[in-house]
Amino acid sequence: MRGYLKDWYFRLNGRDMSRLYNNIEQSDGTYKTIFKCVLLCATLLLTASFAHAQDATPTTAPVPVLAYLQGDGTHCSTAVISSVDGLTQQPFELPVVSGCMSPVWSPDGAYLAIYYPGMMLIEAETGEITVLNDLSAGTVVDTAVWSAQGGYLAWHEQGGGDGANPTWNVLDVEAGTVETVSDLGEVDIAPDSIELLRSENGGLYLVASGQAPLNVPLPEALDCTSSLALFGNQFVCHDGNDLVLVDMESGTLLNLTNTPTVQETNGQWSPDGGQIVYQTYEPNTLKTWINTIRPDGTNGLQLTLPDGDAYDVRPRWSPDGTMIAFQRHSGPKGLMTEVFVIRADGSGEFKVGDGLEAVWQPMG
Repeated sequence: MRGYLKDWYFRLNGRDMSRLYNNIEQSDGTYKTIFKCVLLCATLLLTASFAHAQDATPTTAPVPVLAYLQGDGTHCSTAVISSVDGLTQQPFELPVVSGCMSPVWSPDGAYLAIYYPGMMLIEAETGEITVLNDLSAGTVVDTAVWSAQGGYLAWHEQGGGDGANPTWNVLDVEAGTVETVSDLGEVDIAPDSIELLRSENGGLYLVASGQAPLNVPLPEALDCTSSLALFGNQFVCHDGNDLVLVDMESGTLLNLTNTPTVQETNGQWSPDGGQIVYQTYEPNTLKTWINTIRPDGTNGLQLTLPDGDAYDVRPRWSPDGTMIAFQRHSGPKGLMTEVFVIRADGSGEFKVGDGLEAVWQPMG
């Protein structure tokens, strides 16, 4: 009996199944009945199991996507949408040569906005490119931001080629209409609200839709109007050499790095607010590398250490907070630019492609 069961277990297919059945037929009456019942039950169970396995669709996590520009660092004529592994890349020739400013994804990842001097919009699915502003008047777009829900795209435009008449223009994506509004200065959209943090004339202001700007009180002698990054009621910025965190409710300030011999800039919050990534520049060696730190100033970690004359800048978190994209410069005068990705723990560094100003597509 054990031999029959072993044969059934390992050879339940075609010719072996037929041979097993013949062996059962030659058994005595008691064993014959038992074997037939066992074989019938096993066949039904295995058939159901195989059918379930065939019907089950394997689930795989979506491959993260990056967008970046290609050019000489001053003039960029191509935008690339690429899988993070670099295996799937789609280049787009831009109708207006860009000044290589960082592209901006819509919150749902459906559109990629590219600006300076023009304002262009790429529909990710179709590749259709639309030029939104009139370049004949010599206007220059220097900033672009999306509303929190992605229904509106705003860009800051200076007219006449001399910086005159600066205005904000707002595109209603669904309606396709553009409205000109008053100048608001530099802005950064908070990830969890509709508020904007902007700098103007040395001060910081919080702007909510339809409300007058609210002055954000800053500690005395704090110059914190660059590298703005807002998360909830806190923001980080560059103050002289150090990276500083300001709590807008309490007005307290925390020097995160406190390193007088190097300069920390370009602070960016992780999606969960648990870490801040930034770049460090050492004037004596002209080296720049990528670091992370917690908002309380602990657990500082150096992620990259470029070789030779190379230097790393512009760190950007992936939507799930597990990876960081950055830009590596190398070669004469740092003109060779490459997009790299590294895990948040500093492991697994790899190259995505040749380019600059990499930004992650939001994962819907």
